[in-house]
Amino acid sequence: MIKLADNSIMLIGPDGILSAFESDSLQSKIIRSFMLAGVRDIWLAEDITLAVEYALEQDSREDKIFAVSEINSTVIKILEDSGFPEAAESYRRGNPSTEITLNAEIATVAGLINRHLGLNGKSLDTLVSKVVQAAVKLNISVASPALYIELAKHFKSEFMPADRLPLPQVIISKSQKAASPWVVSLKDLTDKMSSQSRSLVHYKIISLSGVSRLFPAVKVIFRISGLVEMHNMESPLTEMTMVPHFHSIAQALNESISATQAIFRAKGESLPEKGLPVIMTVPDMSSFAQNNLEASWPQASADCREMLSYLEKMVNTQVFKIKMA
Repeated sequence: MIKLADNSIMLIGPDGILSAFESDSLQSKIIRSFMLAGVRDIWLAEDITLAVEYALEQDSREDKIFAVSEINSTVIKILEDSGFPEAAESYRRGNPSTEITLNAEIATVAGLINRHLGLNGKSLDTLVSKVVQAAVKLNISVASPALYIELAKHFKSEFMPADRLPLPQVIISKSQKAASPWVVSLKDLTDKMSSQSRSLVHYKIISLSGVSRLFPAVKVIFRISGLVEMHNMESPLTEMTMVPHFHSIAQALNESISATQAIFRAKGESLPEKGLPVIMTVPDMSSFAQNNLEASWPQASADCREMLSYLEKMVNTQVFKIKMA
């Protein structure tokens, strides 16, 4: 399934309040840490953000709730392991990886569990009792809200298995830290492309970027209006009119996927276990809908997403995320 900009990943803050995970906000924080540390490779902020989001999305827990401090700790670890200790320290100063603590009182713990696990009545009372008793045995009088939630999930595991936050697997050796984080360059990709696919790049119908070891993925910007102009299609168009022309886009993506996989293997680099994901941005979808489909935006966004699902099926790997603007 396409991972769209809308998502169900939630964060629990130091005060126990839930908020939606926003990748753009996290990316801005990482960019700021790079700039304050004098690091020029700020474009790597996108890969780090995607690595975190991908790990959260792949987690098997049903509620998809993660602690803000855990996210910050993950980012700091990635920055340190990737050879950017100054940026890691800058991020740590602006985004603490520790949380405020709450007393292990029955009323406080009950409120947290009720809010985050949706339990009431006897089930809630039983679980709260177990969590508070565990805190006493562990000599814990105050702790972060996330700890209480995790303890509750542990004791609730007989009904629903508990999960832990998965850290993105960014493993970089000391020798690699001094080298470029890029494994595949844009030239590497275009050199392996057919002439038809290279023409799509030349006319900027698609734009690709290099692939880093921080988050191995094929990232593409697809300008759908450019595809309309290339084939001199007359408006108004329909979804079914566009679908046959998606084959050339899919071919270019599949060629990029194959080239990236081959280069990673040749260099002894690790690839994601579930395959190389694709991240696609369609920056002109709203203007395409209005000018070529003669539809209103954002009312037509659902139909446009459905249209892109045909392109997704033509790609030989997981389309993790599609952004439309």
